[in-house]
Amino acid sequence: MRHVSPDLVSERLPEGWAAKAHVAAEAVAAALPEHRAAEINGRSIVWKDLKATLKEVSHSKCWYCESVDVRSDNGVDHFRPK
Repeated sequence: MRHVSPDLVSERLPEGWAAKAHVAAEAVAAALPEHRAAEINGRSIVWKDLKATLKEVSHSKCWYCESVDVRSDNGVDHFRPK
């Protein structure tokens, strides 16, 4: 698996992203187990906002297979598992 340094990502976070991620993480943590998936899916914009940064720091390579990612829908988990 390809390593994406959290330091490289944190240096390039979109403005306000950390606060949005904190709110989302708290909401997911507070949700009942049967509602957690819905909380995660309902907050997909948080991950979408980070996609360009992850693509940049991974040099457009897939997290799993380490090839240049031209075949997927570019889900954020191709750069860093959620």
